[in-house]
Amino acid sequence: MSSALRFVALWGMWAGGFMGLNVLMAVTTGAKPVSQLFPALAGTVAFAAYPAGIIMARRVVGAPAGRWTRLAGFAAGTVILLAVMYVMVGVVGPALHSGGDQAFGQEEDAWSLTLSELNEALAREQARAEAVMAPTIETWLPVNNLYWERERRFVLPLLALAYGWVGLMLGFWAAWSERSEMRQLHYWGLGLFFMLAQFGSVENGYHFIIGNAAGKVDFVAWLVLVVPGIMAMGFAGPTLVTFWRGVPVFEEEAGG
Repeated sequence: MSSALRFVALWGMWAGGFMGLNVLMAVTTGAKPVSQLFPALAGTVAFAAYPAGIIMARRVVGAPAGRWTRLAGFAAGTVILLAVMYVMVGVVGPALHSGGDQAFGQEEDAWSLTLSELNEALAREQARAEAVMAPTIETWLPVNNLYWERERRFVLPLLALAYGWVGLMLGFWAAWSERSEMRQLHYWGLGLFFMLAQFGSVENGYHFIIGNAAGKVDFVAWLVLVVPGIMAMGFAGPTLVTFWRGVPVFEEEAGG
């Protein structure tokens, strides 16, 4: 199996596990109908690229011979993942939530709209908000809800892309540790950090910025990319230099 297909398959396995766990929790607690879980599941599914990238590290970056070919295959896999995620959040999600009340006063009200419908509703609601002489939070909340939903459809695929690459590069650098428990600590520690950062940026961004803005705030959905994006950029330079030098990483490859 090529690196591209292997990565996508691993992502699918982890995504299925995460989705099953979330659905089970929703069913047992009754906190939210299963049909309303998709937006939250989309973020969880994006995170599944992180462990998939870690697992791929040994295959992709182990022996120097053929490393660039395997890396190109992994890059192709992340592009496939990007497309799959976009279909999930831009096509499947709206289809599952068709029939919204079109009021846009709540986050959920925009889930059922296609991208073209979102743009139409956004133009209409923003014109209405800008016509108000004394804007309030309630005036701009429908507009910002629409911005939030439109932008997240571009953000979530990119989030999965970032997680995949961070996972791969973390697996590469963690291999330098001789103790397997230290590698596991790196994997789990950074994964927990990512989960907390993602939860915090979504909850704080929506409730504290959108929920208190008496004007346009169209950037909020992109805040979730800050932490994994910075991490990916920080890893990228040293990783590429080490790749270029052809340094063997895992012990069995280094030994011959």
